[in-house]
Amino acid sequence: MTMTRTRNRISLVPMALLAAGIASCQGDSTGSSPRLISAGLQASRHAADAQSMPRFTSWSEPVNLGPVVNSPATDISPRLSPDGLSLYFTSNRPGGMGGNDIWVSRRASRHGPWKPPMNVSMLNTAWEDGQASLSSDGLMLFFNSGRPGGLGAADLYVSRRSDPSDDLGWGPPVNLGPLVNTAGGDRGPQFVLRGENGAPTLYFNRGNIALQGADLYAAPMTADGLPAGPAVLIANVNVPDANDAGQFVVDDGREIWFWSERAGGFGDADLWVSSRRNVEDTWSPPVNLGAPPNTEYAEERPYVTKNGRFLFFDSFRPGGMNGSQDIWMSTRSPISDVDDDDDDVPRFSAWSAPVNLGPPVNTPFIDQAPSISKDGLSLYFHCTGCPTNIGGADIYVAQRAHVDDPWGPPQNLGPTINTTANEQAPRLSRDGHRLFFDSDRSGGAGGRDLYVSRRREQHDDFGWEPAVNLGAINSLDDDVNADPFEDAATGTSVLYYAKGPAGTGGVDIYVSTLLPDETYGPGVPVAELNTASTERQPSIRRDGLEIFLASDRQGTLGAMDLWVATRARTTDPWSTPVNLGSVVNTTNVDARPAISFDGTTLYFQSTRPGNVGCSSPTGPCVFDIWVTTRSKLTGLD
Repeated sequence: MTMTRTRNRISLVPMALLAAGIASCQGDSTGSSPRLISAGLQASRHAADAQSMPRFTSWSEPVNLGPVVNSPATDISPRLSPDGLSLYFTSNRPGGMGGNDIWVSRRASRHGPWKPPMNVSMLNTAWEDGQASLSSDGLMLFFNSGRPGGLGAADLYVSRRSDPSDDLGWGPPVNLGPLVNTAGGDRGPQFVLRGENGAPTLYFNRGNIALQGADLYAAPMTADGLPAGPAVLIANVNVPDANDAGQFVVDDGREIWFWSERAGGFGDADLWVSSRRNVEDTWSPPVNLGAPPNTEYAEERPYVTKNGRFLFFDSFRPGGMNGSQDIWMSTRSPISDVDDDDDDVPRFSAWSAPVNLGPPVNTPFIDQAPSISKDGLSLYFHCTGCPTNIGGADIYVAQRAHVDDPWGPPQNLGPTINTTANEQAPRLSRDGHRLFFDSDRSGGAGGRDLYVSRRREQHDDFGWEPAVNLGAINSLDDDVNADPFEDAATGTSVLYYAKGPAGTGGVDIYVSTLLPDETYGPGVPVAELNTASTERQPSIRRDGLEIFLASDRQGTLGAMDLWVATRARTTDPWSTPVNLGSVVNTTNVDARPAISFDGTTLYFQSTRPGNVGCSSPTGPCVFDIWVTTRSKLTGLD
């Protein structure tokens, strides 16, 4: 076992370095903020100190990432980009520039398959280059290299780019200098904006792994990624006479994951974790992750996603590609996702009396189909007949700096999304990377088709790529009102939508499952939600336990009302929908609901009196967007 691991390690370094007794090792980073050290980002980091650590289930049995990412060569040190769409790793596979090189694989969405890796050639040399990690804004990449001109066997470098979505746009690497680099070999860098004592910190390992001499270090940094002082040994984490290396520190600076060959493990090298209540505290004694994921073989270089649910690492365990060191993944769930305790199911107060959003969102024209972003700072909708339209109905977005601020003037999304036809019913995915909508533009399958556009940066409301038709889910009918749902309990992604004969705007609610090839197949009707009347415009709460819809079924107060159905688990059928009642609904049309991420705010459209530019005391008026709220109840309520 140990011999196999040592043999693979040695094969990664040049023979000239082997003679000097120098071996390689590893490390990483993640995050998800679009702006470099913004005030909001710093505030969120400080707020995290006051929160208790989340609780999770045990780690699942790891699975191999498969032959697209892994190869018969050595593939190690996985690190995701902040948006989760790029996987950086180190490999000595054919096609590189030297021994170890930095490679990157991409995927279209967080649930999509990885595409064939590309060599990040502007970072690589004929020497050893690897263990890349990205800053939380995706604009800086730290890595280690044995190229000439350094201070030791391996030095730490940083490269920068201006576009966080351009994986081949990195600039010339810069050596971080003598404050962090030494003759002893420095590897596996990770830049954390809120590290030791709440300040920017570079974590890495230093020392000779072949001599059991690797330890974890931390160096103070500036916010723009430059050393601000000498590196120091991390207290309470390292042990003598055993390697401690390949760390990953979570964004809030309260957990450090690493691999170690210390006593008390399962095998050659195990994954360990240490934590602390806040960034001013010292680290707790490290704890072995147990089995799984650890085995009698070597598990190294952990990386944990921002939500704490996915663990990537590399391992020599059996089941890999040709017996080599491969990248593996294990998963876990928050306790609340699997706990049957009814106290974990959110409870809410009654809905408040709705309020018209007013100008500048609403106009004398037809403002419809709201969709709110996860952070509550972007409101998407479509307007029919607005003077700045490209077509009959166009999609717009209004923005605000804070959830308590008024909405700014809506802006047309432009010709990337809108055409001279009608684009309607925008709906954001929960991760903010996809925008679904329906359109009767040319080239579709039927009356109205479903489309999706993607963006790399989830806060860039004008970074949408050209929309593509969703394909097989569309039919000769109207396929409209898409609402995506990612089921944390089952790991599946589905799309709720409405379907009906062309020209009807949909009369029943359907659901389609996302397939492994990132396409949606033909949908099936959700029988428990549909009747002989019209049911359309679904909006599902993020936990999948509540769904809102519009219907003119029996019991409706007006021409169309808002209804809600619930279920105890995402694998259960929906309950019979219940009318939201006269506080929310009127004798006019109330439709197109959109529930906020936290479940406390419901946006919808209505023709009730009080709309902008409407003087009728009874209606109907042209559509405006309205909002109603409720409060989340606690155990004391």
